[in-house]
Amino acid sequence: MRTLLMDENTRMVTLTGPGGTGKTRLALQVAADLVGEFPDGVYGVLLAPISDPDLVPLELARVLGVEESSSVSLVEALKAELRNRRVLIVFDNFEHVGAAAELLAVLLGACQRLKMLVTSREPLRIAAERQYPVPPLADSEAVLLFVERARAVRADFELDDETRTIVTEICARLDGLPLAIELAAAWAKVLPSASLLRRLERRLELPAARGREVPARQSTLREAIAWSYDLLGDEERRLHFRLSVFMGGFTLEAAERVVGAGELDVLQGVASLVDRSLLREAEEAGGEPRFSMLETIREFAREQLAQAGEEKQLLHRHALDFAHLAEEADAGLRRDDQLLWFERLETEHENLRAALDSSLGSGDAETALRLGGALGWFWYTHGHALEGCNRLTELLGATEGAPEALRARPMYALGVLVDQRGEPERAARLVEQSLAVFREQGDRERVGAALNSLGSIKRALGDLDSARALLEEGLAIRRGLGDEAGAASSLGNLGVLAFERGDLDDAESRFLEELELDRMLGNEWGACAALDSLVAVAIERRDHERAHELNREMLASAQRVRDQELIAFGLEKAAILAAVENQAARAGRLAGAADAVREAAGIDRSDFDRAWLDRHLGPVAGEEFETSRIAGNAIEPEEALREALEG
Repeated sequence: MRTLLMDENTRMVTLTGPGGTGKTRLALQVAADLVGEFPDGVYGVLLAPISDPDLVPLELARVLGVEESSSVSLVEALKAELRNRRVLIVFDNFEHVGAAAELLAVLLGACQRLKMLVTSREPLRIAAERQYPVPPLADSEAVLLFVERARAVRADFELDDETRTIVTEICARLDGLPLAIELAAAWAKVLPSASLLRRLERRLELPAARGREVPARQSTLREAIAWSYDLLGDEERRLHFRLSVFMGGFTLEAAERVVGAGELDVLQGVASLVDRSLLREAEEAGGEPRFSMLETIREFAREQLAQAGEEKQLLHRHALDFAHLAEEADAGLRRDDQLLWFERLETEHENLRAALDSSLGSGDAETALRLGGALGWFWYTHGHALEGCNRLTELLGATEGAPEALRARPMYALGVLVDQRGEPERAARLVEQSLAVFREQGDRERVGAALNSLGSIKRALGDLDSARALLEEGLAIRRGLGDEAGAASSLGNLGVLAFERGDLDDAESRFLEELELDRMLGNEWGACAALDSLVAVAIERRDHERAHELNREMLASAQRVRDQELIAFGLEKAAILAAVENQAARAGRLAGAADAVREAAGIDRSDFDRAWLDRHLGPVAGEEFETSRIAGNAIEPEEALREALEG
């Protein structure tokens, strides 16, 4: 920022950001550092006590020692004083006297050696202005500030492993805002760090410690945010508190649907709120803007929403909008644009969680069940199996009185997820219940899907004859419907059944047909699963060169679709191929990394998969392998994938 200010083409820099981000602190530090660069002086004009823009020239004149005269206007006197001087003037808290920005433009135009540094919660919008948004502190900087302020009131305050973790969490909960961190740290004199962390559930109420002198607007974080709110127009306030229903950010389109509803100019309002530092803007992968609030600001806005009596209505709109998104995505996850849908659902995951929570909290069983049923496949394929199981179990428990027609889809989704978690008996009961409802409804598409899943579950339970009958029935239904994506999935499960029976020719034939269909449809997830199965066939046939080639292709694909179980499968097969080459340490590291991926995602191995893996790793079993396997648990998945791909 100092470099920006000292650029010969820069005349004025405005530090922008919400209340508490440390704009004043940064401005004063920069000014102090640059005193030697301005031989005619560095001056500070503190504007917080001033409410009338007409008083700004008077305050500047007072600071510079310029006296009023009846023969010349005050502005002309200021221009005469500054015209030939190399001076830096710091204007602090300009946001509430914004109409005085014209004075700054006039002075900069007349005084070519003059530079200005301004702090404001919104830009001044004059030609000479260069904006510098002040971000919250990074984690390490926030911790250092907390420790510095804590030691000012308690000299023996020290960080150890336990308190460092607690202080880091305190700073994270306070969004890295220097003001909030200072207010919190001042209580270190009387409160242990763990007690302070527990009290931060209502962070807006955190007061300045007794005896600490701070401006009234900074006596609590609430006052700092309210200072910004007081500068908004009625429509901007309404838009801002309505936007608090979003979690994890939002797009303009979502804001227009949920909070605009034809009543508010969302585009202009959002632009104004970004300018006023009450929203932050980032760019999504596709180049579209995405907006978010600091959590402390969102908490304040949510209170304003409740006080306006609009909270229930807005939360319902939000939940309906994201239920629609989840259902649209559920269909999209089987098409050639599935990677875009996966990415969109990950981006909106916080909003989807919030929509599910608010629907359950308000007793809106229908919307909650729509969300749960539509999100099952995303949870299954993107490493959220444990979360999905917990969410769907809670959802079904809270909606026992709802019609079975609404409960069947989330019940089916839970069955698939608990099977992935290694609970096939429970999975079978859930899928059988949902299958009965789908049959009663005449929903052949979902009947085909449920038969496919139930067949896979029966296979895991060892009932291979029932499994084959269910899978063949499901495949026939799906082919009859022209459901090629569903048919590919059924073929894959029939291939796994043939593989476990030891019929490698039948298994390979099924997997190749599955792969061909999925590639034709652009279903990369399905193609990735087919490749994984073909690697297993190649390993059984001792065609290790082909297994290596297919596994590298499969792992590269698994990284793109971000399916944690497929990544684990790929690492396990890379470990087997290392074992074939008698590389015990490498095999152990990769197997350990696969264990860690499974544990993090909450995904268990089936009995067959566990036995098959143990059999192929048996030749390198021993101390070197086990030591390396333990070490592999600590390897980051990206590092393990690189090692597997390079092997």
